[in-house]
Amino acid sequence: MQSENSEEASSDAPPHVLRGNAAKEAQGDQTFVGKTVTIGKPRQEIYDIWKDFTRFPSFMENVRQVEPIDESRSEWLIKGRPGAT
Repeated sequence: MQSENSEEASSDAPPHVLRGNAAKEAQGDQTFVGKTVTIGKPRQEIYDIWKDFTRFPSFMENVRQVEPIDESRSEWLIKGRPGAT
């Protein structure tokens, strides 16, 4: 547990996204495997798709439906294990 005066940064980010000393400390001798995908579309087009939650079911396998309620809220139907929260 860190003290209040500690200068160490704490993060709940997975180690493979950390940089510098934080990455060295978090990774130790662990190996991480990742995947890079190149999308041949303009950035603005990709961002427009990403910010429109109603489109998520087209590329996220566990998202079944997203219905807007108002400007700041939406109702999501997500596939999951029975009884899981």
